[in-house]
Formats: sequence, C-alpha cells, structure tokens
Amino acid sequence: MAHWAKTLELPVTWIRAYRPDQAPGVLAARIVREIAEALGLEDAGDFDGTIRRISEADSDVVVVVDDFEYVLECGVEQEIENLLIGCGRRVHMAVLSRRPTSFNLARTEMCSFSPINTEGLLFVPAEARELFRRYYNRRISGADALALVDQTGGTPGALHLINLATAAMTELEFGNSLHDQVEPWQSTREYVEGQVLAWLQPEEKNLLLRCADLPLLSAQHCDLVLGSDNSADILMTLQKHLVIFPVSRGVFRVRVSVQSYLSWYRKTMFNPSVIAAERRHVADLLCAAGELQITARMLALAGEWDRLNDLIRQNPEQVAATGACSWIAGVSAERIDSSPWLQLVQARNLYDLGYKKAAEDLSSKLKRLLPGRAAMGILLEIWQSANLWQDPRQIAEAGPASALRMATVSDPGAQLSHFDSESDPLVLLARGLTLQMSGNQSASRLYLRTCAAQRESVESPTAPLIAELVLAVVGPLAGSPNPYAQATEASSVARRSYKHGLKWIGRLANGIAAALTPHSDSEIITSAVIAESDERGDDWTSALVLLVQLITRLRDGRAAAKDFDELAGRFETLGAGTLLAWTLAMRALVGASRNDSAAIGCAQQAVEAAQLAAVPGALAIAQAALAQAQGDPGGELMRSARDLARANGLVWRPWTWLQHRAASTVQVDSTEAAPQQHALRCFGKFQLTRAGELVDLGGLRPQARTILMILSVAAGKPVHRERIAYALWPENSLDESLHRVQVSISNLRRILEPERLRGQESIIQRQGEAYALDLTAWGASDVVEFESSISSAMAAMARQDAAAAAAGLAAAVELYNDELLPEEGPAEWVIEYRERFRLEAAQAAETGAAMLLSLAKYPDAVRLANRCIEIDEWRDDAWRVLIEAHQRSGNTAAAAKAAQNYARVLEALGVPDSFAGSA
Repeated sequence: MAHWAKTLELPVTWIRAYRPDQAPGVLAARIVREIAEALGLEDAGDFDGTIRRISEADSDVVVVVDDFEYVLECGVEQEIENLLIGCGRRVHMAVLSRRPTSFNLARTEMCSFSPINTEGLLFVPAEARELFRRYYNRRISGADALALVDQTGGTPGALHLINLATAAMTELEFGNSLHDQVEPWQSTREYVEGQVLAWLQPEEKNLLLRCADLPLLSAQHCDLVLGSDNSADILMTLQKHLVIFPVSRGVFRVRVSVQSYLSWYRKTMFNPSVIAAERRHVADLLCAAGELQITARMLALAGEWDRLNDLIRQNPEQVAATGACSWIAGVSAERIDSSPWLQLVQARNLYDLGYKKAAEDLSSKLKRLLPGRAAMGILLEIWQSANLWQDPRQIAEAGPASALRMATVSDPGAQLSHFDSESDPLVLLARGLTLQMSGNQSASRLYLRTCAAQRESVESPTAPLIAELVLAVVGPLAGSPNPYAQATEASSVARRSYKHGLKWIGRLANGIAAALTPHSDSEIITSAVIAESDERGDDWTSALVLLVQLITRLRDGRAAAKDFDELAGRFETLGAGTLLAWTLAMRALVGASRNDSAAIGCAQQAVEAAQLAAVPGALAIAQAALAQAQGDPGGELMRSARDLARANGLVWRPWTWLQHRAASTVQVDSTEAAPQQHALRCFGKFQLTRAGELVDLGGLRPQARTILMILSVAAGKPVHRERIAYALWPENSLDESLHRVQVSISNLRRILEPERLRGQESIIQRQGEAYALDLTAWGASDVVEFESSISSAMAAMARQDAAAAAAGLAAAVELYNDELLPEEGPAEWVIEYRERFRLEAAQAAETGAAMLLSLAKYPDAVRLANRCIEIDEWRDDAWRVLIEAHQRSGNTAAAAKAAQNYARVLEALGVPDSFAGSA
C-alpha cells in the first residue's frame, strides 16, 4: 500500500486506528482533521464546518485507514459513511482490516465501493518480481520469483518480510536462501508474534500448536487431535483473523508465514521426545479413524519407519494417492532408498511434481521389487501415465487419457467416439480438449464448463482445474479479450492447484498466467517456467506454456514466424502432430501478414500438415494464411477458410487479428475485419447482422424478440429462465411462464438459424436452468465490446498506464452512441440495464476526460467531458475538466461559456454560483 501511494499525484494521509477510537466520533474527528491538514484548510472550529470546507476544496486527497479491525462492531463504519457523504467526491478512502468490515455498500448517495478480499491482494510471480524491481530496487530472477510466490502464497506481508530479512544479501545469496531456508527469518517471527498471535485467545493458539503437523485443518481432525467438540467455532474465528484460509468447504490451510513459525516454535520450545510421542498418539487416532494419508505423514514426522512401511504395504492405494504424497519431500534420500514402499510414494510424488521421466524410471524399477496387485496397479498407472505422454506408441489400453493422447497425434475427431460418459469429469475434460484440438471451440467450451463446474463435487479436482485453465485461455479470445482478467483466472487455478498438492498443474497455470500477460516481467516468468519444466523433464508443460505465449504474441501483433520454429520442434519431438499442425498454421499466418519471401511455401506446408493430421481448425487458418500469402484475401480460398471455420465451430479468426497490422497493400476482406461492424447492436437501436447482412426479425413474436433483447444485453452471460419468465409474464403461474419461454426460444432458434440441423450447437445455448446468447461465430456485440473496453481500461489503470486507460475509456464512450434499446421504451425489464450502462458510460467519459487532461491532450479531454455532460449533466468533475481543458488550451471564451452553463446547472440544484467559480 505504501508503494502504491508513492505513485499517486495526490496528497495521501495515513491514519492508524487504535482501540480508544472505538468511542463514538473519535476516529471520524481524527480523519477530518487529517484531511483538512493535508488540503491546507484551516480548522473551522467544529466538525460539520470542517467537512463543508473539505467538500468545497478544489483538490482531491487520499486517506488510508489502517488496522481498522480495532474499531469493528462499534458503529464506526456508519460514521465513516456519513463523513464520506459530507466530504463529497474529493475524498478517496482505502480501509485496511484483518477482519471483514460491515460498510453498507448499497448506499446510493456514496461513491462506489471496491471491496478487495484476500485473494485479490495476492501477488503472482510477475507482480512479485516487479515489486522487488521497482519498489525494493532489487533484481531477482524469474525462478526466484516463482519460489517466492510458492513459499509465501503471494501474500504482500510475507513478501515484505522476506525483503526485510534479505536486504543485505546479493542476488545469488538471495536465491540460495529461498531454496535453503528452513527456519523462519527473525522479521517473520516478530511479525507473527506481534501481529497475528497477539490477537488470538489461548484456545485458538492451542489449536494451532497442537494441530500444526496437519497439512489441512478440519473440525473433524482438530476435534480428534484435541479431544474436543468446538473446533468448528475456533476455525471460523481463525478464518476471520485471516490466520487460516479455506481450501474447500470446511477445510482450511494455515498461512505460510504462520505455519513456518509454528513449526519453528514447536521444534525450539518443546522436547523432541514429547513431540514424537504426541505425533505417535495422533497417528494412532487418525489411523483408527481411517485417515490413512495423514497417518502416514504423522508416522514419517515421528520417525516410525517400520510402522510407516507396514501402513503403505497394507494400504498402497490410499497412502500413495494423487496429491497426498508431498510429505515424502521431508524424508532423507538414504531413508527412501532403503525402502521400496517409500520409493512407491516417491514415484507418485515425482509424478505430481511434474518429474514425468523420473517417475517413469522409478516406477519401472519398482515393478521388479514390490509384491502385491494393488502396488503393481499404482506403479503401472504411474508408468503408463508418464510414458503415455512421452511416447504414444506405448499406449496399451483404451481410456479417456489414451484417447486424448491419440488426439494429440492426429485426427482428433476420430477419438470422440471413445468418450461416452456425460458425467465423468475426466471424460468431459478429454472430450472438451479433443474438440478444442479439432477446432470445434464452440462445442468444446460446453464440455469444459461442465467439467469445471464439478470442482466442488468430485473427489479429485485435477480435471476441473485443467478445464478452468483451458477456459482461461480460449474462453474469451473470440471477441476482445482482457489479458489481465484471463491471467487472473489462470493464477487462481495455480493457487488452488498448489493447495491440493497438484504442483505440476500449478506450475503450468503460473506459466500460462504469465504468458497471457503482455509484460516484460511476465515474459521472464514464462521463460523461467519453461526452463524449470525442461529441467524436470516435463516437456508438455514447456510446450504448452510456449504455445500460449505465442498465441498471446500473435493476438497482440508481436509474433515473428521464427518464434514458432522452436514450438514446432517441441511438438514434433513429442509426437503431437495435431498441435504441430496448429503451430505451422499460425506460423504461416504470421509470415503471410509480414510478406515474408517464403510465405507461400510455409502456408502450403501448413495446409498439407493440417490435412495429413485431419485438423479442420488448423486447416482453416492455414487456408487463410495461403490466401493472404497469394495476395487474394477476398477470393475463393479465403471464403473456403471462413466456411470451414464456421462449419467446424472455430470461434477464433486469427487472420483478423493481424489484418490491421499487415504491412502489405492487399485489400482486406471486409467481411472478416471491420471491427466497427457489430453483428449485434443494442445501443441506439436493436439490430442483428450475419455475414454483413441484416437479419430479418419480422417473423419473431413480440415475446421472442424481447427474450432475444434480454439475452443480448446480458452480453453472453447466462440468464436464468425464471428471470425471463417473470420479466415477460409476471402475472402467470411459473409453470405456464416457463412453457412460454421454451416456446419463444424455439421460435427464436427457428428464425435465427433456419439451416441448423437437430443436434447442432445453437447460438442460444442452454446452460442448466439458464439461457445464454453466443454470437461469437457471427461477430462482435457492442455491449460486449463496451464492457471489454472498460475492463481493459481498468487493467491499464491498475498498472498505471494512463494513456492506455484513457484510450480504453474513450473507446467505450464511442460505442455508447445512444441509450440502450430505445425501442423498448419504459419496459420494466430494460430500465435497470439502461440506467446502468448510462452511468457506466458517463463515468467512463468523466474519468477518461480527467486522464486526458493530465496527459495534456486538451481537445480530446474537451470532447470526452462534453460527451459526459450530454449523458449526465449533473457530473461536477466533468464540468470542471471541461472548463480547465479550455483554459489550458488558451480558449478562454469557451471556458467562460462552460462556466456559465455549469452555473445554470448548479442554480437548478440550488447550489450557489460561487461553487462554479471555484472550478
């Protein structure tokens, strides 16, 4: 927060709350005095008078209130709300608390709130590297940034503590300390003791200490260890204090810094024999309760090797399960080498960590050493899973994983018949990925979403996590993607994967999150993930991260044809002909867009590769590349590429990503580019076009037309059918209304898709009890583009890129050419949406105008400020920006006229004219 404050061009005042501030009015009075002092205002002598002076000030101020947890549940939140309302828009406040606050976020008279939870404050590796580089003035490698986030979970406090503890170290010493550090640094111990444990009651500290060896905390396990029945209440309290965080429902993990401290404290303060005896006792309790995975961990910590070997021998399937073997990392190499049963656990852990080749070699060796069908089954599974992705010729039995691997070799469509389950998450994932590789992105997303939705209901989260990760990459790319939102989704998958012990998925997700973000630090993190994966023998992670990185570069116009040569070599080595076809197609596309001398030959090679591998999506891209390379982007070959893409559900049109960046003088095919030609328009009038031609909606019944509008305004998000029913037929019974919704949807599909065959995916998709409109194959929606432009602007603001933020906001305002769906009049269902978009457009224009003013782009600032006033003439900041922009540009007459108009607006509100003069 302190480093963020340094980047602001506004006065910042810091206030720390204390327990005496719980008294009524004390903290509010302190805040008002600090604001007045920061603005250089004289004390009015009374609280209300000072607030009035603040509201009339001509500059803004930022107030940061820290340690707000001291004044919770004392009525202070309402006092702060009233204070902010009185001070007006000039005061911007950030409230920091270790426990949730109870501010009334629904008060309409206040400026908008932006609550940020713990998840939103966590650093990803690229951000951690940027933090150390920009604010701590320290260079750290990409590998060290990955290790930092792995150790700290990305929590800002833990990163800061590590910086304090290692400030005197060289870059080499710092990297070594991250990998060799066993005990917590002194600064970490002091922080945990003073800022975390000091808040806790004795029973809460007791639970943490007694249960410190448990990898995850649940009420059941804690009650077992403590011999109590109130652990659930204690865990909820610890969560409120942010000492633990939820992994799944009712299951928690202790924060990294606290866990490190607890381990050190037990080791330092207790007799080792006492700790060992307690661990044996806990192991007995857990074993009796059937919790064999945690029992194995406790026996390893207690050094009970004979018992541990017997436990694994008798229960190999439970003890050596996926994601349950991380405890083996704390066992010495000598001990592991002495026991084939410990080596079995090691083989599983190596596979979980992504050491596929090492896992394959170890499991192959153990097949000659371990008796028993169960142990052999595990070894065979590990060996086949690892070997399957190294050499597809070794595939021995049918199954979703084998069929998926064969889909990477060639002809993915031929493998779809192997996926017969509609509920098994692994089958759903494999089918979704296979469809994705064939190019049917529309159908693929349905299976991936269904798989991802099962993350809370399945025993193993592996398949849902991978599905979420793939959706983060391919889900939004059909329209105008927000790379920062995509990267955030991928980073969330990484954190949850690490929580479940699935470190190879976590590493893959971290690499993809970095690859999705066009940022110098992100490029370094991507390279570090690829290097680390290569070192581990995890060739697939390396190749997939590189693939996403090159797709991002292709989308942003930064890709070079030679960039794809390395990727092509990787996929060729892996025997992945399907993915090689996609790589060659994208390479050909880049070469064609840059008029490379070998562009035609590369495109012909890509066409042949896609045909040989039977990959329709890659073939469509290769044909588009060949059409461009031959100088005929509007001819028969390009039409064939478009038809092939449409027929096979390919949502991406990567040739349109590069058209406006192409260096050639070739005429661009207008049916593919034309970013301003929206297939769906909701602002100004309702209009739907397909392939550049207006869709005749005359055959739609009025109710069906209204449903189409509702789905259109939702911008691709699902709308529950009961909500539609209530909007159209509030007086009817629910069953009757739902039947009418179904009939109207059928009418819609018949008019919009007269040639759609039964079983083919519709642009009106059913998602559970909801409907969503998916027009990505037809083109863009002005509502989607509007929201995407604002999201991109917010991301630019977050990284302090004012120029990009202003451009995004201006683009959003340009899209809002009139109110939403004016032909619907005062229909009740549309009023809320219409007002929301009006306010968002006005806010975008107001904020964008202020940014353009700060960038000295005065004509553009005037234009946006005027547009804001057209949308909402009651916005003071827009008037002030308008007046100041005219003044700075030397147009005093226009400034005076704007001031007069502003005075008339204020007069209508009953505000004195002098207030306009202060602008």
